[in-house]
Amino acid sequence: MDSVYLIMVDRFANGRTANDQAVDTASPTAWHGGDLAGIRANLDYIEQLGVSTVWITPITRSRTEPIGGHPSWHGYWVADGRAVDPRFGTLAELKALRDDLHSRGMSLMMDLVLNHVGPETPLTTAHPEWFRTNGDVTDWTDDAQRRTHDVHGLPDLDHSQPAVVQHLLKDGRHWIRSVGPDAIRVDAVRHLDVPFLTAWIDAMKTASPNPIAFAGEVYDGNAAAIAREAHATGLTHTFDFPLHYAITESVCESGDLRKIPAAITQDRAYPAGHQWITFLDNHDTARIATVCGDATKTAIALMMSLRGIPSITWGTAQGMTGRTEVEARGDMVFATGPFRDFIADR
Repeated sequence: MDSVYLIMVDRFANGRTANDQAVDTASPTAWHGGDLAGIRANLDYIEQLGVSTVWITPITRSRTEPIGGHPSWHGYWVADGRAVDPRFGTLAELKALRDDLHSRGMSLMMDLVLNHVGPETPLTTAHPEWFRTNGDVTDWTDDAQRRTHDVHGLPDLDHSQPAVVQHLLKDGRHWIRSVGPDAIRVDAVRHLDVPFLTAWIDAMKTASPNPIAFAGEVYDGNAAAIAREAHATGLTHTFDFPLHYAITESVCESGDLRKIPAAITQDRAYPAGHQWITFLDNHDTARIATVCGDATKTAIALMMSLRGIPSITWGTAQGMTGRTEVEARGDMVFATGPFRDFIADR
């Protein structure tokens, strides 16, 4: 893995309308029909951008109804951790995407959710005893609370229970054995029990016949906090939030470039051989073109010149804008865009 392209599946491309369900492309909160077939149909575009790994957001069957105005099409509200959501396609199509990528010398990173499921989904009904009932996180600085409380109302799996651990191990092994992804992006790491995640990663390494990378989302600007998670769990890669903040704050806001070397000097805190996935925006942040404006090319050039594995988000090359979650998760437009050639040339 030397570069990454992030795709939010529903917002990328609709390659097969037969699997559309209640699609309304005029509504920013509705499903828009993006699927695995749409990704496969546009691999030339992705390869020409110069990236080597395609990271797809969760394709597991998920809750489809919105909650309090918050849409569900992102895939992170899991309903069945061992099934491809029919809106996205089939297991055969997922395997075909893997094969297509491998034939191009590229790789597949799947996104798995181990911390929670969607509200009112099968597991919450079948096994209510599997979930903690401590209420929402209210103090985000409290490590114990982050790991034992609900994240914005999402049912929090109790990883101290052997039955829960076995269930999640089966989820992971299913994808290792049936698809064989080259990497797994682990969602919401700082909300997971450390002993559980350590054991889960070890089990997936054992289950995989090939080397596999584990990229953890530790949503924290403190490098020491991320390094502790990497040391404790065996994550091979982490998303470099400290450098993300350093670049966007210095290049796009204050102009104080000293924040960048200050972030990189913290590399010594990480395990030997650890890899950083660098990014300027992703599916949880404002778009870099909105944050940086005229300095966007400077930020892109800087990120791609520094150490780490650069990650580009769908639509960034087209100059997609947006600050809120719904705005920033807009539909892909396949056009040259203001930054496409600039990124490809890097």
